[in-house]
Amino acid sequence: MDAMEPQAFSKLIEAVDAGFCVVEQGRVVEANEAFRRSGVDADPAWLAPAANALAEGKPVRYARPGRGGWFELYAVPLDGPGGERVAALLTDVTERVRAVEALKEADRRKDEFLAMLAHELRNPLAPIRNAVSLMRLKGPPEPELQAARDIVDRQVDHLARLVDDLLDMSRITFGKIELRRERLDLRAVIEEAALGSRPLIEQKGHALRLRLGESPLWVDGDPVRLAQVIGNLLNNAARYTAPGGRIDVHAGAIEGEAHLRVADNGIGIAPDMLSRIFEPFMQIREPRRGMPAGIGVGLSLARMLVEQHHVGPVLRRLAQRLPGEPAAREGRRTR
Repeated sequence: MDAMEPQAFSKLIEAVDAGFCVVEQGRVVEANEAFRRSGVDADPAWLAPAANALAEGKPVRYARPGRGGWFELYAVPLDGPGGERVAALLTDVTERVRAVEALKEADRRKDEFLAMLAHELRNPLAPIRNAVSLMRLKGPPEPELQAARDIVDRQVDHLARLVDDLLDMSRITFGKIELRRERLDLRAVIEEAALGSRPLIEQKGHALRLRLGESPLWVDGDPVRLAQVIGNLLNNAARYTAPGGRIDVHAGAIEGEAHLRVADNGIGIAPDMLSRIFEPFMQIREPRRGMPAGIGVGLSLARMLVEQHHVGPVLRRLAQRLPGEPAAREGRRTR
């Protein structure tokens, strides 16, 4: 195939919408009209990528604001090692940058709205809870009223947990959460979390088994936040396991690290969802055999709190099976 004649090549370069230039010894020696219109050639800072491309001997991509918008410069050495010429392609990426900034702004507004919503929802919870307590102090009512009172009491507790989770997510997002670390036995934290989750577990008729070993599992962490992580895992396991199920909690030391696993014989998680189940507000959108749908806060908060402890690998949830049972799920935290 014959090489393109210089005149035809120049016509092609002038016809393209993207800017094109050749830089030699730090100066723009050739440029098409699109490049000249950008005004980039009048800004010495734009020649830095050309120098970097020569120094590294390979293409360099660089983006920064220019006249009337944002531009991306892709610089490629022309003459190989020791050369002095660089060809550069300039692309207007203003719309892309604006779209990214708009998404960031929308995400920020969403976080602020959720924080405000959580605070506003929390305000009426205290008087509702006080009213339920007052009803209980008045003595045992009619059986029907007592059942209604107990329903209100349970739902207020559930709503309070959701609101607290939303508040904690907003605190983490805005960097306002502070861990109070101490040396602690992780087994004691697990037992405390299990005690807090026991009402839901017993309500569903599940069998909970703790296998925590005989030796202390010393870790450096915030006992309240770690109990919150484990409680969220236990509540999730209880909620998505059919009545009369099994929940196993295993804890032990492996190569100097404390390992925790929560497993159940519930509905499990599809393999394609394992990498996303801990994302905020992520819900599994397949039929769940009558299981109640959450709002996707508990597991994402658990992951955020684990990451706040700088634990690795970060919380994972894998499809597992308890012996002789359908697919279960597992949550793992290592320290």
